[in-house]
Amino acid sequence: MVIRDFGRLTVEVQQMKTSGAVRTLGSTAPERLTRLYFRLSPGRQSAPSWT
Repeated sequence: MVIRDFGRLTVEVQQMKTSGAVRTLGSTAPERLTRLYFRLSPGRQSAPSWT
């Protein structure tokens, strides 16, 4: 997604298998979790003018 005059936003979705502390919560813990990564790449902006 491109946000005009702001930059580019990318979203990555991953499915993770639960283990460790999450699994110790008991049988109510889901077998897989969804992990979302949001990354913003700033757009080209002009330098601020101090005059």
